[in-house]
Amino acid sequence: EFSQERYSTYHHKVAQLGASLFPGYRTIEVTHMKGGSFNRVIGLTLTPPGPRKYTWDWFCREWKSLFGRSGSETLEEYILRIPRMSWLSNLDADIATLQFVGPHLDLPIPRSVHYDLSEDNVIGAQYMLQQRLRGQTLSPIFDRLNLAQKVSIARQVTQLVHQLASVTSDAGGRPARMSASGFSHQLEQLEIPSRTISWDLNPAEPVPSTPQSPVDFLIGLCKRWNAWDDEEHGGEIVYEEIWHGLAGVARGLEELGFLDADNIFYLCHGDLQPYNLLVEVRDEEHVEITGILDWDSAIFAPSFMAYKPPYWLWYPAEAATREFDREESANIEPASEHGRVMKQIFLKNASPEFLKYAFAPEAIIARKVLTHLRHGFKHKAHAEMAMATIEEWQQLHPDPEDD
Repeated sequence: EFSQERYSTYHHKVAQLGASLFPGYRTIEVTHMKGGSFNRVIGLTLTPPGPRKYTWDWFCREWKSLFGRSGSETLEEYILRIPRMSWLSNLDADIATLQFVGPHLDLPIPRSVHYDLSEDNVIGAQYMLQQRLRGQTLSPIFDRLNLAQKVSIARQVTQLVHQLASVTSDAGGRPARMSASGFSHQLEQLEIPSRTISWDLNPAEPVPSTPQSPVDFLIGLCKRWNAWDDEEHGGEIVYEEIWHGLAGVARGLEELGFLDADNIFYLCHGDLQPYNLLVEVRDEEHVEITGILDWDSAIFAPSFMAYKPPYWLWYPAEAATREFDREESANIEPASEHGRVMKQIFLKNASPEFLKYAFAPEAIIARKVLTHLRHGFKHKAHAEMAMATIEEWQQLHPDPEDD
């Protein structure tokens, strides 16, 4: 259980916050919603102010009401995200990501309306208020959709990846967090150590990303982890063999043409799964994607990361968990007719570049490498997985000197 104020009393504070943010609105309804591990989520539905008295719009409304034709109210719906633990809050990064990607994408993504990164407010916590997107989460209904509806989803998801990958940068990293002067709309280097293994209340100042090649980006992460390891463990580099091994995989990827020679990085959502997609069922043949949620993992990364295959389309059971990806499923022929049709739809709609990075074993290993370099090793088991990735590469491409 999370240690937090009960909703029965907390929702009154949320209503006060709504009133302060939207003065003059006629009604504010607060709705309890299911949150996540790191954020409390609450819905707000507001009735905006009516027309000023004695204006033409006011007369029209009053006239219609005399005949019972007042019509439906125009409501505004929002989502309030509140970190459960302020000391572990990543809200500044979440807001920065949405502000960074929003202008570049003509896609239904959450828009930040208000935010406060302090706790000096009526709810006594940091918060971000977003416009509520229409639709329901795809994951609980996906299996109940008919084949034609699933096919419409497959086409849209494939196109989504292409649209995201069309946004590029000459540097890798993530949207920069807020500084004293506000959001810079620039990129910063990936954090080392990551917040998943270091809950430092005073993390190091963000370092701006600079143009570099993808191989230098990966090797640079290896070197930074190696240096942190050295400092953290008093000169004893615990995972030196692993960092050197992952750097070796990066060099091999470059030699085999799985890393771009130019300084180019692609926008990746990082978690484009059915639990982060909102949809509306239109009819027996069409389902519309109405929202793309949870941009916390979004980064600019090499092409192999941008073109990760949406294999959950033909193996939906593989997407039922957020555990470490079993991407090898992408190369297994689906057993069901629906699965085979869905995979064929993807093959037909994906670009040649997408297909190259979707299924090549080298690209699958490359995605594992960047996952290790992004998150580090919170447990010994994570380090063992990284060593297994290195061994997997060595089996795929043995070093001639070892013969």
